[in-house]
Amino acid sequence: MGIPACLWRRTGEIYKGNKEFAALVSVPLEMLREGRLCIYELMAEESAVNYWEVKHVTDSRLKIVHRLVAIVLVDLFVSMLTIERRLVSIEIRKHRV
Repeated sequence: MGIPACLWRRTGEIYKGNKEFAALVSVPLEMLREGRLCIYELMAEESAVNYWEVKHVTDSRLKIVHRLVAIVLVDLFVSMLTIERRLVSIEIRKHRV
């Protein structure tokens, strides 16, 4: 016995589902291919609303995390450049003496 499984895009279009999932949601297997059906079409209205609300919050949080990572990487790069400049400056001073 297999495990019901379904893969869908961020927009909700199902692009792959197995026969166990098709049996679970009572749709033909062919409907679980290439975006013919959307995941929210299989949900009760309240569940679909909750899905999109949670997805929006999650996407917003991911954007915040990506921005924070970018800021940290830029700060790290600037720090490395500063250290490199100081080392070069020290080397120049050594050669002058």
